[in-house]
Amino acid sequence: ILGLTVPVIRSPRSYNSQIGVPLSVLKLDDKYKLGIFEAGISKPGEMENLQKVIDPDIGIITNIGDAHSENFSDQTMKAREKLKLFINSSLVVYCRDNDFVSNLIDGDPVMQSKMLIDWSLCNKEAEGL
Repeated sequence: ILGLTVPVIRSPRSYNSQIGVPLSVLKLDDKYKLGIFEAGISKPGEMENLQKVIDPDIGIITNIGDAHSENFSDQTMKAREKLKLFINSSLVVYCRDNDFVSNLIDGDPVMQSKMLIDWSLCNKEAEGL
């Protein structure tokens, strides 16, 4: 949808890895006004590398699923690792229904210093978009 109004580059399908993300970002040039890149991790420490490559202004966390969870002790550890992508972001968008993410964001002074937009299918207190 965004591509209808501004030139957008995005990561190709399944290019969310330690190799795929840099390949996607390398395609970014002056003709694009917006880049949308997916970052996937399978073990602790990987997100710091991807953060240095992407360094997003706006972060959107969509899901903390079970895929690639074998190297994380629990979902909270995985969510904490994923949030490292947004250390320099000015805006973070997330689903309030995900307790792992919500609790980490609510308890993190760095995240609290950012503009936060949450949405929810269950919680009427979520800000919404």
